[in-house]
Amino acid sequence: MLGYTVVRGGLGLLAVRRVCLVSRSAHSAPRSEHRPIKKVMVANRGEIAIRVFRACTELGIRTVAVYSEQDTGQMHRQKADEAYLIGKGLAPVAAYLDIPDIIKVAKDNDVDAIHPGYGFLSERSDFAQACADAGVMFVGPSPETVRKMGDKVEARSLAITAGVPVVPGTDAPIASLREAQVFAQTYGFPIIFKAAYGGGGRGMRVVREIEELEENYQRAYSEALAAFGNGALFIEKFIEKPRHIEVQILGDKYGNVVHLYERDCSIQRRHQKVVEIAPAFQLNPQLRARLHSDAVSLAKMEEQLYKMETQKEIQEELVQSLQKTLNERQQTITNLQKQELRFKTEMQAEQNRNRNLEEKLKLLNQTFEKKQCEMEVSLRKAQEQLKKVEGDFKANATQMGKRLTDANTMIEKERNCLQKERQANVQLKEQIRRNGTEDESYNDKVRDYETALKQEAQSRKQLQAKVPALEETLEEQRGAVRDLKTLLKSERDKFKDFANNSSAQIKALVMERNELSRTVAGQQQTMESDKNQMKELTQALATEQATSRALQQEKEVLLQHMEKKRNVDLVHAQLRVCEGRSLPELGLKQEKIRVNGCAIQCRVTTEDPARGFQPDTGRIEVFRSGEGMGIRLDSASAFQGAVISPHYDSLLVKVIASGKDLRTAASKMSRALAEFRVRGVKTNIPFLQNVFSNHQFLHSTVDTQFIDENPDLFNLKPTQNRAQKLLHYLGHVMVNGPTTPIPVKAKPSSIDPAVPAVSMGDPPIGFRDILLRDGPEGFAKAVRAHKGLLLMDTTFRDAHQSLLATRVRTHDLKTISPFVSHNFSNLYSLENWGGATFDVAMRFLSECPWKRLQELRALIPNVPFQMLLRGANAVGYTNYPDNAVFKFCEVAKENGMDIFRVFDSLNYLPNMILGMEAAGAAGGVVEAAISYTGDVSDPMRQKYSLDYYLKLADELVKAGTHILCIKDMAGLLKPEGSKLLITALRDRFPDIPIHVHTHDTAGAGVAAMLACAEAGTDVVDVAVDSMAGMTSQPSMGAIVACSKGTKLDTGIALEKVFDYSEYWEVARGLYAPFDCTATMKSGNADVYENEIPGGQYTNLHFQAHSMGLGNKFKAVKKAYTEANKLLGDLIKVTPSSKIVGDLAQFMVQNDLSRAEVEERADELSFPLSVVEFLQGAIGIPHGGFPEPFRSKVLKSMPRIEGRPGASLPPMDFKALEEGLRAAHGDEITPEDVMSAAMYPKVFQEYKEFTSVFGPVDCLNTRLFLDGPKIAEEFEVELERGKILHIKALALGDLNKAGQREVFFELNGQLRSVLVKDTVAMKEMKFHPKAQKSIKGQVGAPMPGKVLEVKVEVGAKVEKGQPLCVLSAMKMETVVNSPVSGTVKAVHVTPESSLEGDDLILEIEE
Repeated sequence: MLGYTVVRGGLGLLAVRRVCLVSRSAHSAPRSEHRPIKKVMVANRGEIAIRVFRACTELGIRTVAVYSEQDTGQMHRQKADEAYLIGKGLAPVAAYLDIPDIIKVAKDNDVDAIHPGYGFLSERSDFAQACADAGVMFVGPSPETVRKMGDKVEARSLAITAGVPVVPGTDAPIASLREAQVFAQTYGFPIIFKAAYGGGGRGMRVVREIEELEENYQRAYSEALAAFGNGALFIEKFIEKPRHIEVQILGDKYGNVVHLYERDCSIQRRHQKVVEIAPAFQLNPQLRARLHSDAVSLAKMEEQLYKMETQKEIQEELVQSLQKTLNERQQTITNLQKQELRFKTEMQAEQNRNRNLEEKLKLLNQTFEKKQCEMEVSLRKAQEQLKKVEGDFKANATQMGKRLTDANTMIEKERNCLQKERQANVQLKEQIRRNGTEDESYNDKVRDYETALKQEAQSRKQLQAKVPALEETLEEQRGAVRDLKTLLKSERDKFKDFANNSSAQIKALVMERNELSRTVAGQQQTMESDKNQMKELTQALATEQATSRALQQEKEVLLQHMEKKRNVDLVHAQLRVCEGRSLPELGLKQEKIRVNGCAIQCRVTTEDPARGFQPDTGRIEVFRSGEGMGIRLDSASAFQGAVISPHYDSLLVKVIASGKDLRTAASKMSRALAEFRVRGVKTNIPFLQNVFSNHQFLHSTVDTQFIDENPDLFNLKPTQNRAQKLLHYLGHVMVNGPTTPIPVKAKPSSIDPAVPAVSMGDPPIGFRDILLRDGPEGFAKAVRAHKGLLLMDTTFRDAHQSLLATRVRTHDLKTISPFVSHNFSNLYSLENWGGATFDVAMRFLSECPWKRLQELRALIPNVPFQMLLRGANAVGYTNYPDNAVFKFCEVAKENGMDIFRVFDSLNYLPNMILGMEAAGAAGGVVEAAISYTGDVSDPMRQKYSLDYYLKLADELVKAGTHILCIKDMAGLLKPEGSKLLITALRDRFPDIPIHVHTHDTAGAGVAAMLACAEAGTDVVDVAVDSMAGMTSQPSMGAIVACSKGTKLDTGIALEKVFDYSEYWEVARGLYAPFDCTATMKSGNADVYENEIPGGQYTNLHFQAHSMGLGNKFKAVKKAYTEANKLLGDLIKVTPSSKIVGDLAQFMVQNDLSRAEVEERADELSFPLSVVEFLQGAIGIPHGGFPEPFRSKVLKSMPRIEGRPGASLPPMDFKALEEGLRAAHGDEITPEDVMSAAMYPKVFQEYKEFTSVFGPVDCLNTRLFLDGPKIAEEFEVELERGKILHIKALALGDLNKAGQREVFFELNGQLRSVLVKDTVAMKEMKFHPKAQKSIKGQVGAPMPGKVLEVKVEVGAKVEKGQPLCVLSAMKMETVVNSPVSGTVKAVHVTPESSLEGDDLILEIEE
């Protein structure tokens, strides 16, 4: 892993966390005594246990796992050969600290050794001693060493003794808070509490001020107790910005100690290592050498102390052993001297025999080589002869075949000619017979033919006679070839037999020679060994008093007979050392250990860096790791379906990258992290990616303050997670039904519309090209100068707003857009944005309206787009600051909007002029729209007379409108009224283009629009046939057909209209749940009486039926008329139409007549919209407010004078953007800011929806509304080139949490999501959640357990005051008060288990 020449791999990043020696098995054995390990238990969990299991398996050692009740589903228990439950009934961490239970399991299951891993009991001397007492080997230091080195206080003392520099600290664990106060007074702040019996950041707290001392003392003690079973703490002076560098040490029981170089662990958070680098980058060589030397000295210090205590015992035993050995070996010397002469004689004889065999073998080799050469020459000649024969044969065969073919061809040709002559002859004879005479010339010809036939027959016989000869010749050639092949095979067989015989003889001789060589070598080795033994005995006799040197010589002799190991795994080494082997036996000598390149390890954890690294829990829905060259992964819980609990460490997987240097390793690490896909829980991967791309990390040194001093590390790029989010959405719809309200019980059609063929290439030039070239003024002149009637298509907006509740999605608009661009380029414009579509896109379709505009603009570059701008109300239903309206128009123009149809629901001129100025300032075409009501052809209705409209038009033209529009929202224009109004406007404004918009509710729309065109209108609004009529616009096909061939000819091909209509006819079926025809079967001419706008007519009809008032819709329409009169006969356009509608429904629901409302106006509780209107919230209506009705309703309420938005302060867009970025991340765009400015709550809900369910606009409409059917397969295109293949598999049963598991197949892989069943959850009880919008509600920042509640109901708290303490993943977090106030309610108690955002308490400000 780290790339050392000898060491490969390790436990964690390195095998042992602190300076220590692997245990002495018997703690007194002077000799190398091996005790094989056959079964190992790992007293740990997770990836630590798995790391040891893998090493054991490689060594052929059986493995045993232990697990707590909370870890029954963990992978480490499945990786072991055996697994046993420990700590039943105990807390999650306490189970792994239950020493008696662990020892019992080991004894009951014949475990030879226990490996503690790191953490938990690894630094507990009582555990090491318990193993020794039970006769079980402890893979690690001796109990005494663990006590000294595991106890950081005693380790400090040992370091001081060894001359290793230490930081000022306490000499013993502190027993009280008072001792901490005394230390702080002596050394000053900052100080740090540390757990005396553990590490890993647990039980560590930095204290910078005296006020923090008590709280941090309690937290550190509690954490240490929970993590290590002992809460003892010691204190050190806290060093600011140090580099945290550790040196790896490995030792054996014989006093051998080596260092494995250092690692830099400076990148930390909460004193836990995040990234580790080996070797340390840019470390001074002298300092590096000192670190290594001090580390080895400290390790050897403990060994030296041990040796001093046992040296006398060892010397006495050694003297006795050597005396016995001397006596035995003296006799051996005598025997060896007697055998030496015999060995020399036998060796000489064997050498002579060996020389004879070599000469015989040489002669045989020469004979074989000569015979081999002769056979090769003979073989080459035979092959050449065969090649020549085969060539001759092929040439002759080709020639003979050609001659035979020619002969057959000639014969066939003559046969055909003969046949023809015979037929001619028969015909001739027949002709003669019919004539009754014979002509001599005919007879001559017949005779000539017969003669020729005979000659040809003779030639054919001659050719046929030659064929057998040719075939015989060919067969002879074939025979010759067969003979040659037989001869060649025979020669080859002879050569092969000779070669085999020769090879066998040579092999036998070689084997005989080798056998003799081995015999001689064995005898030589035996003699050499005996000589060495004699030499050793002589040395031992001469130096019997030099005990230590004699012992060392004895070891060297033994090492000569042992295999030296290479490529030793550190865990392998730990196990082998535990068996009694020494480091030199394992090939671990300091001079052989070298650094090779660089390695980096990082911890991928289930923590959220954006929330202070708070642990996250839950189910891993998707897991895909990063792998490849130079990458190693150590994990345990990282798999799809794994449940991350709050009980243990948040580690998911350790990733180790290696390369030739730091930058190479960092590049590999970045690549691997980018490949990870973890869904279901938050991870720190985005943070780690920032670390590995940080300039300081790559080019300089880092210290422990690196994370704190680089806040840009927390500029986290959000993960898209689009596929899994879409599966969540589909699962939610499958379980709970559509997310958008459904007016009627109807299913979307299962048939997708077919798109008409679109020609290749760019679309034709359209009016937008004129607009871009000549600007708004030039565009208006071109419109006015155009011959024929121009059309605006409302299919993309007002048509579906009127017929389908504004529910048509961008998906279906985009599909037909290329066809529109190529075939309707001569449209005046396409109405596709603004008005109700803006908020409905976010509110009900979960789409971004700006994205719709951008995508449609890209697909239709040649046709101008038109939007509805509600004057000073922009696209909202309320007043906005003036700068918000201007900014909105600016952003809309930048995103592709061209024409702004500016109107006001009351025709209130100040509101309209503001909107016109905003549109004009943005560079758009200003189309001022006069909202039409009443009937100019009826002399009895004088409030909205012809003169009223002309005067209003005068003001709009003076204000600078480019185009004048009549906006007939209810479809009240009759043909006669159309002529009167348009003729008067055309006469008054001959150079201004006129545009008329209407609805076809009464069925007279086509006639009215044709009348307008005849009177001089330049543009009329239409909808494609299948989306026209009723409350929508007049039919495009009808207008095109009626004007064809006249001066009003639209220039649009009628057959293209048919294709366009066919698409929308099928597409309309997808929106069956919203289609007005579900309750309304036709239009109605009573609109001339009630004057209900088209879109509102549809909505009121839906509402009446949904409320069970379908049979009372006539009463609703009548009430609408009465409500309009109550309010003073308003122009009814959004939002004024809504005000009238609200009052009408109020009257119907309360069974009130107009007279009763007027009479009781001062006592009734009117709808808010009615009250605000009367206050002047949307402007001043023509003719003023109705009195005394207004005064009765408002009483003493305030009134708004003049334009409502004029008094509003400017909107602070910078502050708004900052707030949005804080809430939703840095991906906020200028368009998002405008959406939030127009509809704050709707935008917030939209962002929350998409953060959970992703880009649902990628789904087709049926899937969006109704979800997939079980076993249905479909595709979802996320973006160009990225397509998801999805199959819905099954719905699971309801679980205890009120969820159902929904199974899918995504791109061939099984995926599942847990979906809350909203119906079932209403019947189940759950802990309440904190509402983020209410500051006083304090929620759990992470899942965990409540350790302590610090306040009670009624207590006064200050902002930042601790409220309670949570514990999760062995870390404790203090929850502080977000506000100052009084505790209103406490919803938790100690030991309560909480999920994220569970309500803890409520504070009343």
